[in-house]
Amino acid sequence: MIRPLITVCGVLAILVSSPVSLPQPAYAAPPQAAIDSYNASEEQIGPRIYQVSRVVIDAAPNQVQDVITDYDHTAKVFDNVTKCQVVKELGDVKQVAFTVKTLGSLMNCDYVLEIKSTPGRIEWKRLSGAFKANEGFWKFEPANGGHSTLVTYAKFIDGGMFAPRFIVNREIRNSMPVIMANLKSTVEHNSAVASGSLAH
Repeated sequence: MIRPLITVCGVLAILVSSPVSLPQPAYAAPPQAAIDSYNASEEQIGPRIYQVSRVVIDAAPNQVQDVITDYDHTAKVFDNVTKCQVVKELGDVKQVAFTVKTLGSLMNCDYVLEIKSTPGRIEWKRLSGAFKANEGFWKFEPANGGHSTLVTYAKFIDGGMFAPRFIVNREIRNSMPVIMANLKSTVEHNSAVASGSLAH
């Protein structure tokens, strides 16, 4: 019975997992129209087919990247993450352990990612826990003279033999627009507060 339970946990985690999944900032929820505009698509990147979404955020690339790599506050920003802890750090590479809640908060799933962050890019791959494979990247390209950022989010998950690829990819594509809309809301809110253009 142990193996089926672990497998079910991995399948359920697909719906809400990753360090950047479904954040719900308390100050403002993104409008549905914005969410619908960030549709994901399939793209061949190297030997794999990734699910990819893009959005322009009105903040500098380093401001966007700082929100994603602030692991001490991940559980506060992303409501599906109950725990996030850097367990090992070697230069620009971190091993980060996550606990995510699934199935309406009835179940927790654990996994560890190896995350490499360099200026303009974040890459990750699965080390242990849920999924057979969990890898992808964030890319941050300056736009509007460096005042804005074109953000690319690409993700590949292999859920194993009990999670068909087409179901996994459908769930990733369904979640990506919300992820991107909430990232945009969070970063632009933080940027406005920092610049003094928003009361706080």
